[in-house]
Amino acid sequence: MKQIQVEIKYKLGHTYKFKYDETDSHCPNCGNKSVWVEHGEGDFYCGPTYLCISCNYAFYIPIEKKAEYTEQQAIDQIKKELGL
Repeated sequence: MKQIQVEIKYKLGHTYKFKYDETDSHCPNCGNKSVWVEHGEGDFYCGPTYLCISCNYAFYIPIEKKAEYTEQQAIDQIKKELGL
């Protein structure tokens, strides 16, 4: 499985780098197998972020939500890296 590093720029100007791993998971929103998961343990309270690059959806297992500002940046960079 492939791993991609993305750099997220926050609205206040600071940046952080995150790694995302390709998965075999299906997106709960669209059903496609185009889901990437944040490398490592993720957020202390809700775990790693899962991103669907097909429908621009972000979710935590078992919580689903629309991709936010920083998550959308990661989706865009993964798509660019994959040539999509």
